[in-house]
Amino acid sequence: MFGCGRTNRITRVTAAHGFADRLGRFFESNGMPRMAGRVMGHLLTCDPPEQTFDEIVDGVEASRSTVSVATRLLVRLDLVERFGVPGQRRDRYRIRDDAWTSMLRQDLSAATQLRLLAEDGLQLVRAAPRSAQARLRTMREFFIFLEKSYAPVLAEWEQRSARPDTRRRRT
Repeated sequence: MFGCGRTNRITRVTAAHGFADRLGRFFESNGMPRMAGRVMGHLLTCDPPEQTFDEIVDGVEASRSTVSVATRLLVRLDLVERFGVPGQRRDRYRIRDDAWTSMLRQDLSAATQLRLLAEDGLQLVRAAPRSAQARLRTMREFFIFLEKSYAPVLAEWEQRSARPDTRRRRT
C-alpha cells in the first residue's frame, strides 16, 4: 500500500522516543540526568547501533550542549563507548558490549567502599554508645551481604555471556 513504509517508520520512531523518555525518567528518579537515560534509550533502539553525535542530537531532539554532557557522563560510566572510524572525521557512539556488567561491577565496588567506610566508622566509635556501634554494624553487615550476593551473580553472568551462543554480535 502506498506510504505504508513511512507510516511504519513514524510509528517505530515514536515508540523509540517513548522508550527513551521512559528510560530518561528512570535515570532521573535514580539521581542521574534525564538526558543520559534518553541518550541510552536512543542508543539501545537506533539503527544503526553506532551513531554520530549529530545523529544522537537529532534522535533525542535536544540541544548539543545537553547531549554533550550526557554522552560524556555515559562514556565516563563505561556504559557507552566513543570511537573513531578510519577515514571518517566524526566519532561515533554505541552501547558498550559490557555496559550492564560494568554497572554491576560499579555497584559491587561501591558496596565494598561503603563496607570499608563502615569498618572505619566502627573503629572511631569503639568507646561510643552501643547504638552508634549498632548502626555502623548494620551498615557493615548490609554491605557484606551485598558483596557476597553480587559477586556470584557477576561471575555467573560473565560465564554465561562468554558462551558463543549468548554473545552479542556486532552488525
